[in-house]
Amino acid sequence: MEAEMVLQEAGIELSPAKARTTACATALAAVYGPDVANGQEEDVVELSVRGTEMMTLRSTLRICPSSALAARFDEDKWPAAKKDVDSNGRRVIDCKPSVFSKVLDVLRMAKRVRWADDEKLEGMNETPRVTIKAGDRFAFEEFVDMYFKGCESFIMEHVSLLGDETATR
Repeated sequence: MEAEMVLQEAGIELSPAKARTTACATALAAVYGPDVANGQEEDVVELSVRGTEMMTLRSTLRICPSSALAARFDEDKWPAAKKDVDSNGRRVIDCKPSVFSKVLDVLRMAKRVRWADDEKLEGMNETPRVTIKAGDRFAFEEFVDMYFKGCESFIMEHVSLLGDETATR
């Protein structure tokens, strides 16, 4: 009888802990994706974008598998050469930091759209977008043309270009 009461009390204490764990897993999945929420580790890549330090997950850089950017961060196909890293071991990207940060925003957004279940997407009228300033437009389009040849639409469907009549934000 006493053991049953102890077990019942433990069950009562366990319930809020389970709820907190579920809430944490949901938050992790929203930010880092379901794989990380399930305990899978992700490789973090440190970057030097014209001297500006940035970090992101390797899977973010490889979200568009047929892109040159994805190939560049596939260590089996394209191991980092000495010229590809700075003195601190960060991978070097020759791009305006303001432009590359927008590329990362687009790639992260594309990942999150893939994670979202259909119910969450049904209420949205259009795909979420990243806004590119008019001053960065040429450099952004040039980077996309260089690193996402053949899958430009994958990137551009998540972008609003300021000065474009179709921009919504």
